[in-house]
Amino acid sequence: MTMRTNTRRYFDLVKSHREKMLALDAEFAKEQARLDKYKDSVNYAADCQFLQEQKRGRLLGLRQKVDGEVNAICDSMLETYLSTAMIAPSEEQLRLLSTLKMRDKLTADEVREAGNALQRCPAALSVLDEMARKSGVMNGVGQSPGMTSDSVRAGVDALRRNGSYFIDGIDELWGADEKLLPMMDDKTYKRWYLSSKNTFTDEATTLNHFGAVGDVAAFSAAVNGGADGK
Repeated sequence: MTMRTNTRRYFDLVKSHREKMLALDAEFAKEQARLDKYKDSVNYAADCQFLQEQKRGRLLGLRQKVDGEVNAICDSMLETYLSTAMIAPSEEQLRLLSTLKMRDKLTADEVREAGNALQRCPAALSVLDEMARKSGVMNGVGQSPGMTSDSVRAGVDALRRNGSYFIDGIDELWGADEKLLPMMDDKTYKRWYLSSKNTFTDEATTLNHFGAVGDVAAFSAAVNGGADGK
Protein backbone atom coordinates (compact mmCIF):
# COMPACT_ATOMS: atom_id res chain seq x y z
CA MET A 1 0.00 0.00 0.00
CA THR A 2 1.41 3.38 -1.04
CA MET A 3 1.93 5.76 1.85
CA ARG A 4 0.20 9.11 1.44
CA THR A 5 2.49 12.11 1.14
CA ASN A 6 2.23 15.15 3.40
CA THR A 7 0.71 17.27 0.64
CA ARG A 8 -1.84 14.58 -0.18
CA ARG A 9 -2.76 14.30 3.50
CA TYR A 10 -3.30 18.07 3.62
CA PHE A 11 -5.46 18.05 0.50
CA ASP A 12 -7.54 15.08 1.69
CA LEU A 13 -8.03 16.68 5.11
CA VAL A 14 -9.29 20.11 4.04
CA LYS A 15 -11.41 18.66 1.24
CA SER A 16 -12.97 16.13 3.63
CA HIS A 17 -13.59 18.90 6.18
CA ARG A 18 -15.45 20.96 3.59
CA GLU A 19 -17.61 17.97 2.68
CA LYS A 20 -18.38 17.24 6.35
CA MET A 21 -19.31 20.86 6.97
CA LEU A 22 -21.62 20.87 3.96
CA ALA A 23 -23.29 17.70 5.21
CA LEU A 24 -23.63 19.14 8.71
CA ASP A 25 -25.13 22.35 7.35
CA ALA A 26 -27.64 20.37 5.27
CA GLU A 27 -28.54 18.20 8.26
CA PHE A 28 -29.36 21.16 10.49
CA ALA A 29 -31.05 23.13 7.71
CA LYS A 30 -33.43 20.19 7.27
CA GLU A 31 -34.19 20.14 10.98
CA GLN A 32 -34.65 23.92 11.02
CA ALA A 33 -37.12 23.63 8.15
CA ARG A 34 -39.08 21.08 10.18
CA LEU A 35 -39.19 23.46 13.17
CA ASP A 36 -40.29 26.34 10.96
CA LYS A 37 -43.55 24.56 10.28
CA TYR A 38 -44.47 25.24 13.91
CA LYS A 39 -43.51 28.91 14.23
CA ASP A 40 -46.64 29.61 16.22
CA SER A 41 -45.68 27.04 18.83
CA VAL A 42 -44.83 28.33 22.30
CA ASN A 43 -41.69 26.20 22.18
CA TYR A 44 -40.52 27.41 18.76
CA ALA A 45 -37.92 29.93 19.97
CA ALA A 46 -36.53 27.57 22.59
CA ASP A 47 -36.38 24.70 20.09
CA CYS A 48 -34.53 26.85 17.56
CA GLN A 49 -32.05 27.99 20.19
CA PHE A 50 -31.45 24.39 21.28
CA LEU A 51 -30.89 23.37 17.65
CA GLN A 52 -28.33 26.14 17.12
CA GLU A 53 -26.51 25.16 20.30
CA GLN A 54 -26.33 21.58 19.06
CA LYS A 55 -24.94 22.78 15.75
CA ARG A 56 -22.33 25.00 17.42
CA GLY A 57 -21.22 22.06 19.54
CA ARG A 58 -20.80 19.81 16.52
CA LEU A 59 -18.97 22.58 14.64
CA LEU A 60 -16.57 23.16 17.52
CA GLY A 61 -15.79 19.46 17.77
CA LEU A 62 -15.03 19.22 14.05
CA ARG A 63 -12.93 22.37 14.06
CA GLN A 64 -10.78 21.39 17.01
CA LYS A 65 -10.05 17.97 15.55
CA VAL A 66 -9.19 19.21 12.06
CA ASP A 67 -7.23 22.22 13.28
CA GLY A 68 -4.97 19.89 15.25
CA GLU A 69 -4.52 17.65 12.22
CA VAL A 70 -3.60 20.62 9.99
CA ASN A 71 -0.88 21.64 12.46
CA ALA A 72 0.39 18.06 12.67
CA ILE A 73 0.66 17.76 8.88
CA CYS A 74 2.41 21.13 8.57
CA ASP A 75 4.84 20.10 11.33
CA SER A 76 5.52 16.90 9.38
CA MET A 77 6.18 18.94 6.23
CA LEU A 78 8.83 20.99 7.99
CA GLU A 79 10.38 17.97 9.68
CA THR A 80 10.60 16.15 6.35
CA TYR A 81 12.20 19.15 4.67
CA LEU A 82 14.68 19.78 7.48
CA SER A 83 15.66 16.11 7.59
CA THR A 84 16.94 16.42 4.01
CA ALA A 85 18.14 20.03 4.21
CA MET A 86 21.38 19.07 5.96
CA ILE A 87 22.28 16.24 3.59
CA ALA A 88 25.75 16.94 2.19
CA PRO A 89 26.08 17.23 -1.61
CA SER A 90 27.31 14.13 -3.38
CA GLU A 91 30.66 14.14 -5.20
CA GLU A 92 28.83 14.49 -8.49
CA GLN A 93 26.83 17.46 -7.19
CA LEU A 94 30.00 19.09 -5.82
CA ARG A 95 31.67 18.71 -9.22
CA LEU A 96 28.68 20.35 -10.87
CA LEU A 97 28.77 23.28 -8.42
CA SER A 98 32.52 23.68 -8.92
CA THR A 99 32.06 23.76 -12.69
CA LEU A 100 29.31 26.37 -12.41
CA LYS A 101 31.43 28.53 -10.13
CA MET A 102 34.03 28.74 -12.89
CA ARG A 103 31.52 30.48 -15.13
CA ASP A 104 31.38 34.27 -15.13
CA LYS A 105 27.63 34.26 -15.61
CA LEU A 106 24.93 31.59 -15.64
CA THR A 107 21.92 31.56 -17.94
CA ALA A 108 18.39 30.81 -16.79
CA ASP A 109 18.49 27.51 -18.70
CA GLU A 110 21.70 26.48 -16.94
CA VAL A 111 20.19 27.32 -13.56
CA ARG A 112 17.11 25.31 -14.40
CA GLU A 113 19.10 22.27 -15.54
CA ALA A 114 21.39 22.45 -12.52
CA GLY A 115 18.33 22.70 -10.27
CA ASN A 116 17.07 19.43 -11.72
CA ALA A 117 20.35 17.73 -10.88
CA LEU A 118 20.48 19.16 -7.34
CA GLN A 119 16.79 18.83 -6.49
CA ARG A 120 17.21 16.37 -3.61
CA CYS A 121 19.92 18.42 -1.85
CA PRO A 122 18.67 21.73 -0.37
CA ALA A 123 22.20 22.70 0.73
CA ALA A 124 23.44 22.47 -2.85
CA LEU A 125 20.35 24.30 -4.12
CA SER A 126 21.07 27.15 -1.74
CA VAL A 127 24.55 27.55 -3.24
CA LEU A 128 23.08 27.41 -6.73
CA ASP A 129 20.49 30.00 -5.81
CA GLU A 130 23.20 32.42 -4.69
CA MET A 131 25.14 31.91 -7.92
CA ALA A 132 21.98 32.39 -9.97
CA ARG A 133 21.15 35.68 -8.30
CA LYS A 134 24.69 36.95 -8.84
CA SER A 135 24.21 36.11 -12.51
CA GLY A 136 21.05 38.19 -12.68
CA VAL A 137 18.66 35.26 -12.75
CA MET A 138 16.39 37.13 -10.38
CA ASN A 139 14.16 34.24 -9.39
CA GLY A 140 17.20 32.14 -8.70
CA VAL A 141 16.53 28.47 -8.26
CA GLY A 142 12.84 29.30 -8.13
CA GLN A 143 12.91 28.88 -11.92
CA SER A 144 14.02 25.29 -11.48
CA PRO A 145 12.42 22.41 -9.55
CA GLY A 146 14.38 23.42 -6.46
CA MET A 147 13.09 25.43 -3.50
CA THR A 148 14.96 27.65 -1.09
CA SER A 149 14.56 27.25 2.65
CA ASP A 150 12.69 30.57 2.87
CA SER A 151 10.21 29.61 0.14
CA VAL A 152 9.50 26.21 1.69
CA ARG A 153 8.94 27.72 5.13
CA ALA A 154 6.73 30.47 3.68
CA GLY A 155 4.60 27.88 1.90
CA VAL A 156 4.18 25.72 5.00
CA ASP A 157 3.39 28.77 7.16
CA ALA A 158 0.71 29.84 4.66
CA LEU A 159 -0.81 26.35 4.58
CA ARG A 160 -0.96 26.35 8.37
CA ARG A 161 -2.37 29.88 8.66
CA ASN A 162 -4.95 29.59 5.88
CA GLY A 163 -5.89 26.09 6.95
CA SER A 164 -6.89 27.42 10.36
CA TYR A 165 -8.61 30.44 8.81
CA PHE A 166 -10.61 28.17 6.52
CA ILE A 167 -11.58 25.81 9.35
CA ASP A 168 -12.66 28.58 11.72
CA GLY A 169 -14.90 30.46 9.30
CA ILE A 170 -16.09 28.08 6.64
CA ASP A 171 -19.66 27.72 7.92
CA GLU A 172 -20.35 31.41 7.30
CA LEU A 173 -20.20 31.22 3.52
CA TRP A 174 -22.25 28.37 2.15
CA GLY A 175 -24.94 30.75 0.94
CA ALA A 176 -22.58 33.38 -0.42
CA ASP A 177 -23.62 34.40 -3.91
CA GLU A 178 -20.82 35.29 -6.34
CA LYS A 179 -22.79 38.42 -7.19
CA LEU A 180 -21.95 39.63 -3.68
CA LEU A 181 -18.18 39.48 -4.30
CA PRO A 182 -17.80 43.22 -5.02
CA MET A 183 -19.40 43.99 -1.64
CA MET A 184 -17.29 41.57 0.40
CA ASP A 185 -14.56 42.94 2.63
CA ASP A 186 -11.10 41.37 2.41
CA LYS A 187 -11.72 38.99 5.32
CA THR A 188 -15.02 37.73 3.94
CA TYR A 189 -13.64 37.38 0.42
CA LYS A 190 -10.66 35.36 1.66
CA ARG A 191 -12.92 32.90 3.43
CA TRP A 192 -15.17 32.65 0.38
CA TYR A 193 -12.12 32.07 -1.83
CA LEU A 194 -10.73 29.32 0.41
CA SER A 195 -14.08 27.54 0.82
CA SER A 196 -15.05 27.74 -2.87
CA LYS A 197 -15.44 24.34 -4.53
CA ASN A 198 -12.95 25.49 -7.19
CA THR A 199 -10.23 25.45 -4.52
CA PHE A 200 -10.58 21.67 -4.17
CA THR A 201 -10.38 20.65 -7.83
CA ASP A 202 -7.09 18.85 -7.23
CA GLU A 203 -4.11 18.75 -4.89
CA ALA A 204 -2.09 21.34 -6.84
CA THR A 205 -4.93 23.88 -6.83
CA THR A 206 -5.45 23.49 -3.09
CA LEU A 207 -1.73 23.97 -2.40
CA ASN A 208 -1.73 27.06 -4.58
CA HIS A 209 -4.82 28.60 -2.96
CA PHE A 210 -3.89 27.78 0.64
CA GLY A 211 -0.11 28.09 0.44
CA ALA A 212 0.41 30.50 -2.46
CA VAL A 213 2.65 27.75 -3.85
CA GLY A 214 3.61 28.54 -7.44
CA ASP A 215 5.95 25.64 -8.22
CA VAL A 216 3.82 22.87 -6.74
CA ALA A 217 6.08 20.06 -7.94
CA ALA A 218 9.16 21.59 -6.30
CA PHE A 219 7.36 22.39 -3.06
CA SER A 220 5.83 18.91 -2.90
CA ALA A 221 9.22 17.29 -3.43
CA ALA A 222 10.69 19.41 -0.64
CA VAL A 223 8.05 18.64 1.99
CA ASN A 224 7.41 15.05 0.93
CA GLY A 225 11.04 14.01 0.89
CA GLY A 226 11.05 13.88 -2.88
CA ALA A 227 8.13 11.44 -2.98
CA ASP A 228 5.63 11.75 -5.78
CA GLY A 229 3.18 9.10 -4.62
CA LYS A 230 -0.33 9.90 -3.50
